[in-house]
This record gives sequence, structure tokens and C-alpha cells, in this order.
Amino acid sequence: LSALQVTRFALGTPYPGPVHALTRPFFEGNGYTLSGDATLDILAMSEVHEVTPGRLGGLVEGLDRSGAQAVVLLATDLPTFASIESLEEITGLPVLTSNQTLLWSALEAVGGATPIAGLGRLFAG
Repeated sequence: LSALQVTRFALGTPYPGPVHALTRPFFEGNGYTLSGDATLDILAMSEVHEVTPGRLGGLVEGLDRSGAQAVVLLATDLPTFASIESLEEITGLPVLTSNQTLLWSALEAVGGATPIAGLGRLFAG
């Protein structure tokens, strides 16, 4: 978030409702503003990796993105890499995902992230 100077974003997760309910207070407690948030409310976490690009797109399209500077998708088992660019095209916003940002941070720690096609504005260079 800081790399793109994002302070206001829309948040999507696959988490069950009670777990998802913890995300807004966490981010707001750390100085961020959420324009909107929603969950896929998946109860069996073993099913998260089966989320299709269409279902992920539906989640993002349903988010209130009013005034958002980015879309954030949480969960390392949520399959997002194949969808980042198309979601950015749909929303007109950077899309930041757990695995994408973890990869970016690891590369930054060892000398700097280089552009990687398909991984969105964070990796645009």
C-alpha cells in the first residue's frame, strides 16, 4: 500500500463472515480508509483455491470503490495472479493481492522488484 501511496481502498476476502469482520477494524486501526468491503464467505478454507476468475471478478465488481485508490484482495490461497490485469482494466485501479505483494516485498528485499508482465501496476516498473 505504501509503495503506491494508497490510503483508501476497497477490500475483498474469501473469509467466513466473522473472520472478514476483523479486517476493517484492523486496517482502519492502522490508518487506512476502506471505501467498501465484501467477502465470498467461504466456510471451508480448502475451497478458496477453487475460486474461479469469474467469481473473483464478481466480488471485485460488487465492491464499493467510491474514492478508492486501489482494490485489495486478501488470502494467500486465493488464486489471483491470472486475474490481476483484467481486474485492473475493469476497475481502473491498482489491484493488490496477498501473494503479489509478498513477492514484490521479497524482491525488494533482495535488490528490487523488476517489471513482471501480468502482475499489475505494482510490477509495472
